[in-house]
Amino acid sequence: MPQVERVQAMFPHIPEAAIRADLARTGSIETTCDNILRQGSLPLPPGAQVSRVSDSNPSSHTTAQSPAQRRNPGQSTSAGGSSSTASGGSTSDSLIKRFNLASKLDQTVPDEQTYQWETDASSRQEQLRRRKELMILQARQKLLKQEKQP
Repeated sequence: MPQVERVQAMFPHIPEAAIRADLARTGSIETTCDNILRQGSLPLPPGAQVSRVSDSNPSSHTTAQSPAQRRNPGQSTSAGGSSSTASGGSTSDSLIKRFNLASKLDQTVPDEQTYQWETDASSRQEQLRRRKELMILQARQKLLKQEKQP
């Protein structure tokens, strides 16, 4: 299914089964991507297993777990529920914390920026980090704008 592959290309950390289930529910790539950005992950359908095996991490082929379960293995969730807010905060807050963006929340985020290919690997890595930060902040602003609309 090309839709699953397109979403998987944007969010490689999300299990294919979770993407497929959300696409079946929403019928829209954009809505599924918005759900991932809002929640930080997607709930897995019951009985689903992660089918991807990472070459760099052979132990990644395990029973499917949510990102919160991987971070907090001792923490259990209800059988049918998602643990995206198990600690009381939303996952979008954890992205803000994870990328240390709290100081940039009040700044104006540009809609588009142009980028050049950097010859130095560390410069490319820094540029990628800035682009990730920008995408997170843009997604947050988009969500806040949607929530303000009646």
